[in-house]
Amino acid sequence: MVGKKRMVISIDNNEMVEREKRRTGQGELMSYRQGVFKEKLLFYVLAQDFGPLPSIGRGLELDGKHYIISDAINEDGIYSISLEAQRS
Repeated sequence: MVGKKRMVISIDNNEMVEREKRRTGQGELMSYRQGVFKEKLLFYVLAQDFGPLPSIGRGLELDGKHYIISDAINEDGIYSISLEAQRS
């Protein structure tokens, strides 16, 4: 479930790692402080299923977990959406 809507998505954590490496030069080894860590996730979804491209910084619920959109790109009708959340 994305938000309150059921739709088909494809989660790609390998691409998320590769994008992080390009951004930082070598990637973030671990992001944690006293038991708190960042959960990062990237998924693809058809634009026609999702609706308007979401804005960065907006909250999004995915399968009952709350995330913040850190990146959203329209790749010829397929959205690539990156999410972040702090977990403990």
